[in-house]
Amino acid sequence: MKKRKYVDVTVDWADGVVVATVKIPIADWEEIRKGKKYVECTNYWYEGTRFTAGFHFNSPKKGGLRVTYNDGGEGFIGEISEAIIKGGEI
Repeated sequence: MKKRKYVDVTVDWADGVVVATVKIPIADWEEIRKGKKYVECTNYWYEGTRFTAGFHFNSPKKGGLRVTYNDGGEGFIGEISEAIIKGGEI
């Protein structure tokens, strides 16, 4: 079996209407697990329009996750542990 190179982190907001997933390299995921602040961006679609989501790990505190979108809005604010995590543990 081939070892995964990425961890997929998925969150939703707006009562589940908006869903965004970001791929985090395993080495960076290990740093996130240790509490390092980390930002990764990804694109997602909503009502036929493409948006960019910024995943801010360990923000504003260790274990926190804040997801912003391109007009400065905040989509998800919570804990990393509330996200759907595929390929890694928190």
